[in-house]
Amino acid sequence: MVSTAVRRLIAACAVFQIAPLAAQGIHAPPLTVHAIWGSPEFVSDLVDIAWTSDGKAYTAIEENASGNTDLYAWTR
Repeated sequence: MVSTAVRRLIAACAVFQIAPLAAQGIHAPPLTVHAIWGSPEFVSDLVDIAWTSDGKAYTAIEENASGNTDLYAWTR
């Protein structure tokens, strides 16, 4: 008689052998610059930045430890 632990081990081995074969049939769309920057798919609300008109710096408004908002500017 086969113990429960051995049955679980055999089942796990079978799953790990079959899972990669099933994953190969899934084709993800190509990752493009438009997909990253031109669509809402990769949008993050962590930091909202804005480039200056001359393109030499960007600014961000972030909340500080006391709950107030600070304006930061980073230059190249």
